[in-house]
Amino acid sequence: MNLEGKRIAVTGATGFIGRYLCAELLRRGAEVIGVVRNPDRVPRLREQGVTLRRADLADPAALRAGFEGVDAVVSNAALFDLDNSNWQDHERTNIQGGRNVMQAAHGAGVSRLVLVSSCGVYASMGRDTPAEDGTQYSEQSRRYFFNRYMVSKAIAEQDAWAMAQTRGMRMTAVRPSVVYGAHDGNWMPRLRRAAALPMAFPWIRFSLVYAGDLACGICDCLADDRTIGRAYNLAGEDRSLSEFVDALRAADGIRVPFRCPLPLPFRNTYDYSLAARELGFTNRSYAEGLADTRRLERVSPG
Repeated sequence: MNLEGKRIAVTGATGFIGRYLCAELLRRGAEVIGVVRNPDRVPRLREQGVTLRRADLADPAALRAGFEGVDAVVSNAALFDLDNSNWQDHERTNIQGGRNVMQAAHGAGVSRLVLVSSCGVYASMGRDTPAEDGTQYSEQSRRYFFNRYMVSKAIAEQDAWAMAQTRGMRMTAVRPSVVYGAHDGNWMPRLRRAAALPMAFPWIRFSLVYAGDLACGICDCLADDRTIGRAYNLAGEDRSLSEFVDALRAADGIRVPFRCPLPLPFRNTYDYSLAARELGFTNRSYAEGLADTRRLERVSPG
């Protein structure tokens, strides 16, 4: 699908990843419809040319109206809050809300959909570096305070694949790793606090992906019909957390007098070689991603 002139609906357009996604779709010439709970939350989206339609994930009729007349839907809205481990909230938003999006898109006659899932679907997190065929959480997985988001995203993605098959919908799933960038209320505040500490993190390894690179990957999937029926890890490189924290210190002008290595081995990395081969997906440097983060925070604070 050539995105030029296409009408693309994005759920969660006023959120962290949604803002990057809208900007990238506009850059590629698409007409962007933000289907959101609160259209007044980010006035800058309207200034950029995004049309906003009001719909809550819990309201299938409003979602269907929001998707009327569009060529494709990016199902991006989800609950991700590092401070919220309540299973009922995740079930209501990520699982039932995801089902409502699929049903509403089908009801509106939209057959092309990109689902923003998560690398958190892999049950082996921290033990290996999963590719797309890695073992996932499921409906039978035990829920703990630390994995409720991940389990909910796994069930939501599995539901979406089943619904896409029965309804003849042409779906692609993307699975981001830990995402950083402007207007993120989850990881960036914590990473900035870590950067202010006189510590180094050489034995903690993360796949950190910049939100701008993620948005490019999502748009590449949407534009390429060869991705239909496929899932892609859109993940960052396997690098030590110290590398990111040092780049963040440089970007934010944070000075620490010394760095004491934290003796805590941990790995949270993912294989994104499939996306690299089939989509040309790449990660920009931390310095570039953080410079762009700072620019966007200045241009559109809050």
